[in-house]
Amino acid sequence: GLIVGMAWISSNSQWTIMLLTAGGIFTLYLVLRFHYPWRDRLSLLATYALSVTLGSFAGLVQLWPAYVYAALSGRSGGLSYAEATVGALWPTDFVRFILPSFSLPFLASGETLYLGALTLLLLIIGWRTPSVGIKKFFAWLLMGCILISVKFSPLFWIISQLPGYRYFRGPSRWMFLGYFSIAVLAGFGLKAIAEAKGPVAKETVVRIYRWLIGGIVALVILGWFFLHFFGNKMLNFLTAFCDDHLFNEANGVALEFYNKVIYQAFEQLRGIISWHNPLFIWPFLFLLISLVFLWSMKRYNLSSKWVVRLITVIMIGNFGLVTGGYFYTASAKSVF
Repeated sequence: GLIVGMAWISSNSQWTIMLLTAGGIFTLYLVLRFHYPWRDRLSLLATYALSVTLGSFAGLVQLWPAYVYAALSGRSGGLSYAEATVGALWPTDFVRFILPSFSLPFLASGETLYLGALTLLLLIIGWRTPSVGIKKFFAWLLMGCILISVKFSPLFWIISQLPGYRYFRGPSRWMFLGYFSIAVLAGFGLKAIAEAKGPVAKETVVRIYRWLIGGIVALVILGWFFLHFFGNKMLNFLTAFCDDHLFNEANGVALEFYNKVIYQAFEQLRGIISWHNPLFIWPFLFLLISLVFLWSMKRYNLSSKWVVRLITVIMIGNFGLVTGGYFYTASAKSVF
């Protein structure tokens, strides 16, 4: 109850509600999935309900003013579906799991979804390991978070109609729970590698993934080549095509407006692969490092012990150098 109360007081109410929702579903899963005595099941449900109730009473100092002010704001009565779905993910956004600078014009949410190539590999391996009770729950939780987060999600529409949830927006925020599920599943993947009896590099999923990452690296280099050497010609072609075939004076919008939109969209596309942008350089560098590592696993027939060690080192460097560019930081001196 104390932890729940601190969550209400110290964080945004939406995050707390998402956490309590996931906690409630997990409690129900434990009750229904495992064959405990009914007394223990009811005790588990009662303990969770009592913790949430007591914590919510402690959090009234934060909840009551928020409720009063919400009734006086534009959120009184809840948000419309269009307002609530601001920031929902497009399917193309998931490319940012390994290339965080990837942002297609008109088809991007702007959310940071970076995992890294090796984390994604561990997630896939963990997903494919034999299902045990806890792993199965987090696999379903991840699938649910992804389905809630995407554009035009019927699951998010259902949630947005529930009392309490209609005041919140941002479907992609549910990936907050999805990332935790990814961490758990990646842990299962790392455990599976550590316990592997044969060479990890010969596993089918590793061999396919190695070629997949190689193909992505090749596409990035090819995309840079065309955008760097033929970018201006491509932009001129698109502008001329719009002027000749798409522009219509009857709608009253000036031709310069369309040309500006095309130019900005093309520059955004060109900015995806920019060697002057550290938000592209570092992820691409670690993509290359991951590719070299995956091929080294095969060439040198690395043992499971060395695979686990090298993956850990690469992932620590990866997150330390990549994610720092996407989050605001403050020096200790300025804070204290």
